[in-house]
Amino acid sequence: MKLRFLIRLNKTKVYTDIDMYIFGVSMAKQIMVSNEVYRLLSKNKKNKSFSDVIKMLLKSKEQKRPKASSLAGLLKNDKKLLKLKKKP
Repeated sequence: MKLRFLIRLNKTKVYTDIDMYIFGVSMAKQIMVSNEVYRLLSKNKKNKSFSDVIKMLLKSKEQKRPKASSLAGLLKNDKKLLKLKKKP
């Protein structure tokens, strides 16, 4: 069962959805987002849940982040850095 609430905070409308699961299979958490974020999520969700859209966005961001091991030795032969090391 899905419930939608409209909350007014300082003249700003904030929408919040609460998913309720019967039999307690999974517990839903409530978060608050601005109207702009809500519209962006709604536009991108199509037939997916908000949780699926947020998870997809976070995973794609995580995949773009380089691993620290891939950066090892990157500046090893940098000329400016070598000059700074040689100065007493």
